[in-house]
Amino acid sequence: MKKVVFMLFILGAFLVNANAGCYIKDVYPGSGPAPDAYCWDISVVASEDFPYMENTSNKRFTTGDHGGSWIYVQIDAYGYNDHTTADISYNNMALYASVTRNNTMHIKLGTSYLFVMDPNSVDNGLIRAKRYSTLKDIVFFN
Repeated sequence: MKKVVFMLFILGAFLVNANAGCYIKDVYPGSGPAPDAYCWDISVVASEDFPYMENTSNKRFTTGDHGGSWIYVQIDAYGYNDHTTADISYNNMALYASVTRNNTMHIKLGTSYLFVMDPNSVDNGLIRAKRYSTLKDIVFFN
């Protein structure tokens, strides 16, 4: 069951609307150099206790009761050179997958990252998206 939920999460997480949490800058051929990373959004959270993809774009708190032995987080970063990492209550999460986000002209807009903590040892806490050591987005989970 855990594998089925996980695979559904991965499939759905990368199909979530790419512009849900950030304003996407217009990028088109001849528009100049691509913008440096400018926006991060913790857009999806799922866990063993709440295995459904909870949309957390533009939110500071989850509404689902998250926790259990594993937790997955999708972070959307827009621009280039984003150097995105994630942690839960200061425990680093492992990068599981990443997908490049392109516009209709196949120009890179950003990247969606899927981070995992398995085993997870906390039932509530703070999820942080960072660029190097700079905090870029946070979500508290129950």
